[in-house]
Amino acid sequence: MIHTHRTREQERRSNESGATLISVLVAALLVGFIELEMLGLLSLNSAQGSFLWARMDTLNSVNYSLNAMGQRVRSARNIGDLYGEAPPPQGQVVQNLPPGPQQHPEAVDPSQMPNASIQNGSVTLVSNHFPSAGDILYGPQGSMTVTSWPWDGGQGNPYTLSSTCLVIQVPNFDSNGFPMSLPPAFSGAVPLSALDTYVYKVVPDPNPAHAGEYQLQMAYFPSPAALTNAPTGIGPGTLTTVLTGIVGPKDASGDICVFQYVEKNLNTVTTTVNAANLQNYSGVVVNLQVVNMDARGHKSLLPVRTEMYMRNNVAATTIGSPPPT
Repeated sequence: MIHTHRTREQERRSNESGATLISVLVAALLVGFIELEMLGLLSLNSAQGSFLWARMDTLNSVNYSLNAMGQRVRSARNIGDLYGEAPPPQGQVVQNLPPGPQQHPEAVDPSQMPNASIQNGSVTLVSNHFPSAGDILYGPQGSMTVTSWPWDGGQGNPYTLSSTCLVIQVPNFDSNGFPMSLPPAFSGAVPLSALDTYVYKVVPDPNPAHAGEYQLQMAYFPSPAALTNAPTGIGPGTLTTVLTGIVGPKDASGDICVFQYVEKNLNTVTTTVNAANLQNYSGVVVNLQVVNMDARGHKSLLPVRTEMYMRNNVAATTIGSPPPT
């Protein structure tokens, strides 16, 4: 009987040991499954975090670039070249005009008016090119020297307003907040505004690893040293890369299309400008599609659109209405 009792007791303990082992194995499997799920969640969270941080970093870069551009556009006098297609007269046009209603054509000196076509309206006073023929700083008769014109541009190949090129001119102010002027061409002549010119241009990325992408670059053309608010050391034509990774938007022809122009009187937005009415353009719309790449090399697009309006525009009025005609 004692032997039988011990045998049953041993069997019971053996069964209990087996049950405990199975429970341990089941528990280990459950714990492993939970850890696997947790690892997956952590991996997913890490991937999402990497994506969001990369997107945030790209968005911050875009916002910083557009904010700097927006400050210049809001301070701008005009788009294009305000100095126009016609050089200013080098001497007094009207000489000793006698009093009275009679006509005195002999009192007008046409030699001092190099572009008489201003009189019949065939020459615009604001040019859609920079430098324009009438630009007294950077034009053919200009006083400023550019060591190296960026993007193979210059007097013979000026930069033209388009969907990939923006030209704005910002007036300079003295320490009291008054606008500064260039020296008059001759005694008695009306002085011209001292303007700093900024040229923004969208160009293909030269890095083969970024084929199909574009960069937004800016070239700076300041007024003479004593009449500019430019930081010390920045010379004419200084080139800065503002933003990289641009891939769109594109027009129906597949060409990159970033800048649009707001015509104040017609209330329209176009990628091209009417060169005869540049003074009526009061704003710029910037459309961007920027590549966002996270730490894992995954790419996505970040679309951005912003509108910028010139507060110092030549057509601006106090209440925002078109000037009287």
